[in-house]
Amino acid sequence: MSFLLSVNVFAKEVLHSAVSPEFPDGLHTKYLQFIANKMDMNLDVAAMPFARRIKELHNGQIDLLVGMRKEKDVADDIVFLQPSYENLRQTLFILTTDKNRFESTANLQKARIATTYNSEYLLPSNTTKTNDINVITVPTLKQKIEMLLKGRIDCFMHHEEITFLLLHSMGLEDKITTSVFQPNNYEDYYVSISKKSSLYPHRDALEKMLKLAVDNNDFIKIRNEHYQH
Repeated sequence: MSFLLSVNVFAKEVLHSAVSPEFPDGLHTKYLQFIANKMDMNLDVAAMPFARRIKELHNGQIDLLVGMRKEKDVADDIVFLQPSYENLRQTLFILTTDKNRFESTANLQKARIATTYNSEYLLPSNTTKTNDINVITVPTLKQKIEMLLKGRIDCFMHHEEITFLLLHSMGLEDKITTSVFQPNNYEDYYVSISKKSSLYPHRDALEKMLKLAVDNNDFIKIRNEHYQH
């Protein structure tokens, strides 16, 4: 009897994911590494724009993504794992000289707003059509900043901590700041998995792990540690 076994017999499963090319070693990569460690998997992270990440998730080339919000038009082949792992607000950024420009959500209907996602949460309660508000989808934070400086947009939405970090690195913290008015809409963010993924059979184990991590405030701890350094 031979005792020689292929190393593949004991090889760990690989979790394939992707993050923004702007922040290849950023917070999302740390979240993914945490998930991979908890699931005893190796991690393979690619850097690609948001639209391509979604496409690759649809076709199963990516197993799962973090930083996903539930959208009405998400295809049936993508599942949002429960529970959500964090609850955040997208912050409204504007030129420092215009920080008092907006007084309410209704004012935003007259502005050109750049966002990475669809932004129905910006609409006033009496507004029913998404195209009543001038939302421009922009793939990267750096492009949002550049468009604002060039006057191609009036403001943009993004997470506050990462935006201030990039503004500081670009030497623009005195040029762009948060608007005095902010839409007070906090949203849940999820880990999403493709039904075409080889890891989909582990859905129950993934959701059990996420619940324990949320109960232990693990994602909050990772986020706080990331932005304190």
